[in-house]
Parts: sequence; structure tokens; C-alpha cells
Amino acid sequence: MLNPSIQATITPSRRWTLAALLFFSLISAGLVVGDPYLNMLVPEDIPSAIAIYNFPFKATLAAGVLLVLAGIVVASAAHAREYRQVLVAILITSMQMIALSAGGVDLLDLLIPLLFGLLLAQALANPSQTLIFSGVVYAAVALVILDLPYLTSDSPAHFVTSLLKFLRSVSLAFLVVNLVRNEELVRTAVKALLVVGFISACIGIAQVALFALTGVPYVIVPDLEKALKPTPIGFLLRAHGLNSEPHALSAFLLTALPFSLHYLVTSRGFRQIVGHLIVFNVLLLGIFLTWSYGAMLSAMLLIALFPMYIWPRTTLHIIVGMALFATLLYYTDIIDLIIEAMRGEYSVSTGIFQRKGLAKVTIEELSRYPWFGRGLNSMEKVSGNYWHWPPHNAYLQAWAYTGPIGFIIFNVVMFGYTTGSLLLGFQRQGPGEIRLRLFSMALIALMFSMMAEPHFDSPTTWFVLGLTEAAILVYYAENRRTRLNRSARYEEYA
Repeated sequence: MLNPSIQATITPSRRWTLAALLFFSLISAGLVVGDPYLNMLVPEDIPSAIAIYNFPFKATLAAGVLLVLAGIVVASAAHAREYRQVLVAILITSMQMIALSAGGVDLLDLLIPLLFGLLLAQALANPSQTLIFSGVVYAAVALVILDLPYLTSDSPAHFVTSLLKFLRSVSLAFLVVNLVRNEELVRTAVKALLVVGFISACIGIAQVALFALTGVPYVIVPDLEKALKPTPIGFLLRAHGLNSEPHALSAFLLTALPFSLHYLVTSRGFRQIVGHLIVFNVLLLGIFLTWSYGAMLSAMLLIALFPMYIWPRTTLHIIVGMALFATLLYYTDIIDLIIEAMRGEYSVSTGIFQRKGLAKVTIEELSRYPWFGRGLNSMEKVSGNYWHWPPHNAYLQAWAYTGPIGFIIFNVVMFGYTTGSLLLGFQRQGPGEIRLRLFSMALIALMFSMMAEPHFDSPTTWFVLGLTEAAILVYYAENRRTRLNRSARYEEYA
């Protein structure tokens, strides 16, 4: 029995800390004891490439890094004010760990049904916490219903796997809208977006650097040939992070980029400026090292639009400056030199050729099924699609998968939430309005990159749509609460 004075000093948070230390101590001891057996699971080329082939505790070293990261997550969760902050952070983290799967099942696949069950149980136990079925959720349900008739023309196995893959993406919108219900949770989601984006970009940059130095591709992909690409500086590995596709990383980093840029321009103090400058440059470099030219152009567009969004009074000056700069490029023939260089670049011409080929195959298939499309993930197995890829245009992808009705629904959702957040963001100059402008910028950059990438069924697309709607709903709720407080104070004064 502990002394009461000592027992009183052990608070619940301290108990959790002691339990975590004990747990990690036992795990560390178990790793050292089982290291000889775990070493057999580590491929030989990995330790030899980073010059630790003779190191006796290879598995312990790798697992130790993972344990440190897990410890950081536990320490951050201990400071969270409510459990939803932890759930939002874990959900965003799992979106960038798709490649870490076993039997085709990754962390996001396991997390989604668990969160659905948690939200349902909470709604049943507490009638005041009702489930929110918002506009983006209804649009997702409509797209799922449009896919159901294709069961008659598709094989059952392919239909079920394609539908489950699409449900995984669109269900993120429902989860985010129901998890992010107040101002603090919106800020938590944005911070988690930046932190996870920064770590993913660092992993992607490290992958490209290690491949350039050692020639070993540290990526988890089903087909290594598709992970390599001819670039202006040689044949390099594309940055993937912990994703199986580079466009999944570039889309995620694009959504984090406007928030990073906003933190940079509003920084106060030398340390803040340097820190946010490092984060912004790492995100930008991560986008460029995916070698997705659509994402690169989207990042440039975002940076060009940013001053007009944050300082709207300078819009005319910025437009005039851009027009003068474009005129200078035109009359000095610099723009012609850039176009010729891009046209002659092998990597650019190859990407354009592939996208034109995929678009041609898709349009030919739509000419046979113009009113109904072909169903989810159907274009990969169409005759003439030698790459076995989906069309690298999200809008064409929506038409090919769900027909013209699905194409209209998808475009209405994308343009609706982009313009909605934009109009609300310019009502005033408060922090909530500026945040909505940043969400609008993220959607604009994502929509621009959609013209060159298959983001129709991407988890990032539906996550950003859900987070934008959650921010809009929180904004309306905060305004309503402010008006009620003002009216109450007025009545009290009267």
C-alpha cells in the first residue's frame, strides 16, 4: 500500500506515462532477445546499402525507430483534450500509410469500420450527438447507387472489390464531418495534415536521395518499373512516401501546402519563420520529387493565387504584375524556349503520350456506352489499355465509371464546395474566414491536378471535401453562437 501523500501525486496522466514507459521497456527487451530471429525477416540488401550489414541488431534498430515514433504519438495523445483529436490525427496518419498492408488490408481499412462503429454507438448512447448526413455524403451515396447496376455486366469479385475500394474513399467524408464538430477539432485536423504531410514528404525525399546514392529503391509498390521515371536529371525513383502510388503523396501534399504557406507569412519571430520555411520547402520539394507535372503546375498556381486570397486588396496590383511578367516572357521569346524545352524533354513527352493514350481508349469506350459508363475500375482491363491504368483525368474517370449523371454529381460537389468556402471566406477578415479561403485554395489546386491524375476515387479527394464541409458547418455554428451571445447581452443590457 502506497503512502497517501505519494499516491496523491500520481495523477491519471502520470499513470498513463508510467504504463507507457513500462510497456516500451518490455517491448525493447523483447526485441533484443528476439533479434536473431527477427533479422531473418530483414532483406539483406537494405542493411548492406546503408552500411550496417555487420551491425548485430538490425531488426532492433529498425523497430527502435518505429517505437520512438509510436512514443511520440502516445505523448501527443496524452496532451489531447478530447478523444476525437486523437482519432482525427490517427485517421489522417493512416491515409499516408496505404503501402503498409498485409494481405491487401492496410491500417485505413481497419480504422474505417472501427470509427463507424464508434460513431454509431455514440449516437445510440447519446441522442444529442446525432449523425450528420451532409451534402458531400449524399453525393457519395448517389455515386455508389449509380455503380450498383454494373453488377449485371461485371464479374462479382471485381465488382465487390472495386465498390469496397470506392466506399473506403468516400466514407472518409462521412467520418470527418462527424468527427470534426468544433473549432478546436478543425485546428487539430489542419495541424495533423501539416505534420503528416511534412513527415511523408521527408520520407519521399529520403527515398529519392537514397536511390540516387545507393541505387536501392526504398518503396513499397506492386510494380517497381512504374515507380521509376526518366527525369531531366536522369532516371530516378519517384517519391512515394508510404503510398503505393506517387500521385497519392502529391495530392496529400498539395492540400497541406496552402496552410503551410499561410503559417509562413503570418509567422512572428525568427524561430517560427525558420521552422515554417523549412516545412513549406520540404512540402514543395516533396511535390516536385513525385515528378507529377500536374502537381507541380498546381503548386505553382496555388502560390500565385495565395497573395490574392490573403490580401484581397492587392488583387489588382498582383494581376497587373502577372500580366506584365507574362508580356515580358512573350516578347523576349523566353516562353517559346520553355515550351520547346518541355516538348523535347523525354519525361514530359512520355507522360503526355501515356495520358493521351489513356484518354483515347476511355473516349472510344464511352462512345459505345455514353449514357451509362462502364463501372468502377473498369477501364484498366479495356482492350487497348496497354498500361492497365485508369484514365489520368478525374473528370473523364468519373464519366467512365459512373456515366454522365455521376460526372455531373462529382463536378457539382467539387465546384460547389470550392465556391462555397471561397464566398464564405471573403465575408470578413477573421481567422475562420481565412481558413475557409485556404480550404478553397486546396480544392482549386486539387481540381487543377485532377486534369492529369486519377483522383476521382482517391481518399485525399473525399477527405478534403469532408474536412471543407466540416469547417463550413463549424463556421456556421460559431456565427450562430456569436449572434445568440450578442442578443443575450443586448437583452440583459436593455
